[in-house]
Amino acid sequence: MPVLVGGKKPKKQFKAGGWIAVGLGLPAALILVAIGNWQENKSEPAPQVAVRQSSPAPAAPAPVRSVAPVQPEGIGVSRTAIQSVFERPGVDFQFERTPNSGGQQRVRGTSPNGLATIELIGPPDELVSATIMIDASNANTGLQEQNAIYTLGFIKYAAPEWVGGQDWFQRNLDRLAEGTSNETYTTFSDKSVELSLLRDIGIISLSITAD
Repeated sequence: MPVLVGGKKPKKQFKAGGWIAVGLGLPAALILVAIGNWQENKSEPAPQVAVRQSSPAPAAPAPVRSVAPVQPEGIGVSRTAIQSVFERPGVDFQFERTPNSGGQQRVRGTSPNGLATIELIGPPDELVSATIMIDASNANTGLQEQNAIYTLGFIKYAAPEWVGGQDWFQRNLDRLAEGTSNETYTTFSDKSVELSLLRDIGIISLSITAD
């Protein structure tokens, strides 16, 4: 299968149409959602005690109620929905926490072959973005077919509402590889998709974010 080879003057080396159009072949991930309720505790008023004083005591300041920060819009997918699939035996991505991005939690997973990376940003129950990056500079056909399966599986679980998403990815990756543009965009269900091709280093990046 032809692949992209890093270099300053690519000559259409990467032919995306050779990628296998299949998903991971795994059952849908179990999405664990914990819903908690909180109640404001109200204490009984303290009994009033009469005291002698020369002047009225100053009134106590009103208590300040803390307000939880407003979370940004998410992509409608939990971290578990993606991570649990790619951690399964036979897929074997290794995930770890990395420094926050823009104040948001970030988890990064790497494939066993070291050529695919998944980055999940946002709260565990509502990601704000999900990205997969593929190193397509390796000429090994078996590795690139494996990377294709990773990418198409990522689309399946990170964007379950995206009808035709896998076809869009393969069609537009071919167009980028054969043209001069390095990126293309689309939207679905209030989500944004960016596909980038970094020619010099042979990296394919696909990101899904909330509009």
